[in-house]
Amino acid sequence: MKNRELILVIDMNPRWDGHLGWSMVPLAERINLQLHRWRSNCEILYPLFKNLPNSPFRNILGWKDLSEQPLLHPALTEAGESYEYSGYSVLNEKIKARLVDYERVYLCGIFTDVSVWKSALDIFELGVRPVVVTSLTETPHGEDIKAATLTSLRHSIGKDNLVLDL
Repeated sequence: MKNRELILVIDMNPRWDGHLGWSMVPLAERINLQLHRWRSNCEILYPLFKNLPNSPFRNILGWKDLSEQPLLHPALTEAGESYEYSGYSVLNEKIKARLVDYERVYLCGIFTDVSVWKSALDIFELGVRPVVVTSLTETPHGEDIKAATLTSLRHSIGKDNLVLDL
């Protein structure tokens, strides 16, 4: 028998606040409100990006300033388990092994066009239903980029797997 549903709250680290002039506080508050309503129905995981030494993010993109310890945004107060990931997808081998026990995995958080998109595709390829909560994802790269990403996801994981709210 499969477990309850899972929510992945992707990379809600305060270090992204102000990135490209974007504030993540409103998103963190919206996510926290929804998690408070849903906490008894779903397990919550908080994947946080960690820029490892010799990563392609450092060596190719020059992201030298992201070496500090990942932190969870203080606006997120609902209990959940944090873990680190080091690529575009939030899935590591340990998490992949856990996900197969779920029927549905909800995704929200930042970088709709990068980590949310890549993780949704990876979850789909595991044979687990990814559900992107569109009102709870954002990107500092602009609304047009978010819209294009959601259009791509409608085609790649199915339109019924994009929902407005939890």
